[in-house]
Amino acid sequence: MKKMHIAIAASLLALASLPAAAQDIKFSLGGGIYNSTQEFDRYADDEFSGLALTATAAINNHVGAQVNFYSAEHDKYSTWEASGYDLLVLGGINLIENGFKAYVSAGFFREEWEEYGFKETFSGPQFGLGVGYNWEKVSVDLSLNFRDSSDYDDFWVPDTSSVTSSLLSASYRF
Repeated sequence: MKKMHIAIAASLLALASLPAAAQDIKFSLGGGIYNSTQEFDRYADDEFSGLALTATAAINNHVGAQVNFYSAEHDKYSTWEASGYDLLVLGGINLIENGFKAYVSAGFFREEWEEYGFKETFSGPQFGLGVGYNWEKVSVDLSLNFRDSSDYDDFWVPDTSSVTSSLLSASYRF
């Protein structure tokens, strides 16, 4: 898993250091509503909802990188909190230009659950889809990520059928 962290960090660093002129890269910073859901075959689902900060760098119309930091609480038990981050590489259409955009993503997530001092950390790969719209200074995005559930299976009984996260965000583009 540590090798994956290093590989993703190196990929993001390589994207940031490409010889393209800085004015060609389009950055966006914003916030949004974050949701993470763990679905089980035999038990009630666990769902966390909260707020997120997001940063995206699009190096051209087809390639970009994104990081999301979030903090959420369980929808039924307010003392149960989740926080973490997503590191994603984006591939799609119209990531820089004004208008509709769509993309796929691949990357890594790290999530920590906490309740009454007890902590558990989950991490692994994830793949996603996103759509949005770019204006000159504002971007709106909706993304859905599908996480590897094996780390959650190690914590719970091996019954996790899927783990997804979603983000609805608005960002300032510069």
